[in-house]
Amino acid sequence: MNVTVEKSDKISADDRAEIERLNGIETVDFCRRKMELLGAISEDAPRLTMDKLQEFIDSSENNLELVKKVMNYVDYPDMVYDGNSTSYDFWLDSNGNEVVSIGYEANYAAYTKIADNGTVIGGQMLYPEKTEFAENGKDISFEYIQYHDIIPEGKGSVTLTMIDETNGESFAETNGTFRLISKFTEKDGTVTEEVFKSWNISDGTTITIDEMPIDRSYELRYADEYHEDENGNMYRYEIDINKWTHVYSFITPREYKFNVYLEKHYLSDPVLLGDVNGDDLLNIADAVSLQKWLAGSSDIELQNLKYADLNYDNRLDVFDLIILKNKLIQEVAVQK
Repeated sequence: MNVTVEKSDKISADDRAEIERLNGIETVDFCRRKMELLGAISEDAPRLTMDKLQEFIDSSENNLELVKKVMNYVDYPDMVYDGNSTSYDFWLDSNGNEVVSIGYEANYAAYTKIADNGTVIGGQMLYPEKTEFAENGKDISFEYIQYHDIIPEGKGSVTLTMIDETNGESFAETNGTFRLISKFTEKDGTVTEEVFKSWNISDGTTITIDEMPIDRSYELRYADEYHEDENGNMYRYEIDINKWTHVYSFITPREYKFNVYLEKHYLSDPVLLGDVNGDDLLNIADAVSLQKWLAGSSDIELQNLKYADLNYDNRLDVFDLIILKNKLIQEVAVQK
């Protein structure tokens, strides 16, 4: 939704400038706030409530029907995010401390509770299946997007501290290479990736990365080969993707500090690579689970994320699925 700002005595210069600023923010549209500034709705207009939302959920067949009913009730969402997938955010309060997000392409509705400093306190899924409220278990804070905090051309910095999970100390290996990948979503939906920064641990166990454009997301990857320890066992380090401290996305220009955890993985570990559903079996069910997860299915949770990284590039994508399917075909051939 792009609001055209007409010069009018009814709109103050400050409000007009604010609308123009909000219109200049890519991927995020603060619909309700712009309508308030234009005078189309009052700032104390009714907001969505959990009781009303539950009523809409009970009477909706899918997420699109749910979005339509909520929109008919409140007129405008507080925020529409149009990145890799579109979602509608409805604030339960004027400060955005309690938010309901409803997916457009993805079939879900979720509740998030956010502290005044932007830290996510916790959340729960509301649709299609309701879960219990869970407190935020990550050791990082998440700056929730508030319209008045955004500076479109701002830059930020991230300080990364590498932690060796085997002993809890700073990571000291020098063999591998860290790469910070910058991801930018084009207007046509394509994602462009490039190496924003590359370094090895000899540069230090704490790395500060400056001048990071805030209109994109970032992913840290670690490329390592297998090495031999003093006992002759082969090992290599991998980023613990289960903690999700290797993925960064921020819109407000500020400094963030994260711990990045690396775990030692031995070749001799009793790991059944490809067993993504955690049933200690390798079969077609694993391929189906991984394919649904990659497609963004909300009802799939991979039990063993690291076992799905079959090409050891510290990311999960269609190439891992291809390897898994080939692995299953080979298993069938051997059995015959």
